[in-house]
Amino acid sequence: MLLKTNPPIVAIVGAGRVGRVLGRRLRERGWRIGPVVTRSMRSARIARRYIGSGTPQAGLSEALLAADLILIATPDRLIAETAAALAGLGGDESFPWHAASARCKARRR
Repeated sequence: MLLKTNPPIVAIVGAGRVGRVLGRRLRERGWRIGPVVTRSMRSARIARRYIGSGTPQAGLSEALLAADLILIATPDRLIAETAAALAGLGGDESFPWHAASARCKARRR
C-alpha cells in the first residue's frame, strides 16, 4: 500500500524579488506555503498575492517553526542577523536555507 503524504511546508523570510519568485515556483511544484515574512504587513501581503498562497506576516515569530523548510531570502548583509533571530525562536525541526545572492565582478583583460 502506498501512503500519500502531505507536501512539505516552506516559510519565506524576506519576500522581495528572490523570495517571491522562489515561493511562487515552489507553490507551483506542490509545496505548501506557510508564513511569508517581511518587515511590513503591506509588503508581506503583496508578496503573498504574487506567490498565490501563504500567510503574510511582519517580523519573525514561532509560526515559522511549523515549516519543514525556512527559506531565508534576505539581503546577504542580513543573513547572520536573521539566522540568530531564528535560532532565538527555538525549535529544531525546521531546516533553514539561504538563497545566496553573492555578486562578483568580472574582470576585463
